[in-house]
Amino acid sequence: MKILIIIGIGLLGTEKLWVPPLVEAILAHETKPVVVPVASTTLPVARPGQVATGVEGVVTIGPVCPVERFPADPACAPRPYQTTLVISSVSRVLSDLVVVTDTSGYFSHELAPGDYTIGAASNNSLPSLSPVTFTVTLNNRASLNLQFDSGIR
Repeated sequence: MKILIIIGIGLLGTEKLWVPPLVEAILAHETKPVVVPVASTTLPVARPGQVATGVEGVVTIGPVCPVERFPADPACAPRPYQTTLVISSVSRVLSDLVVVTDTSGYFSHELAPGDYTIGAASNNSLPSLSPVTFTVTLNNRASLNLQFDSGIR
C-alpha cells in the first residue's frame, strides 16, 4: 500500500511532464483517416445561425488530467475536439450523415424533423463517445454538448 501511495505522489508531482504528451498523442491519433460507409455523405460545418431546422453542438474531450483537483484546475478543463461524427436517423429513412467538427469542436447540420442518433465515426476504443439520441423539430435546432472520454484516469 505504501508503494502505491509513493507511486501516486510521484505521478502527481510529474504530471506536467507526461500528461500533455499523452493528451497530444490521443488527439493526434484521431486525425488519422476514418473509414466511412459508402452510403454516407460528408458535409461541411455550417456556422451558428445558418441552420434553421437541424442540429448544432460542441464536442470536447476530457479528462485531460489524471486526477481532479479541488478547486478545479483550469488547465484540466475539457478541451475542444476536432473529430468526425456520424448522424443516423432512428427510423433509418435517411442514409447516415458524416459531419466533421471544426477546430473549436463546433458542428452544425440541417436535418428534417425527426429522431436521430449521433456518435463517433471512429471505431477506436479511445477516445470514446457513447451515442446520443436527439429530436429535431420544425424551425428549431437541437443543441448538443458532446464529450469524448479520453481514457485518462
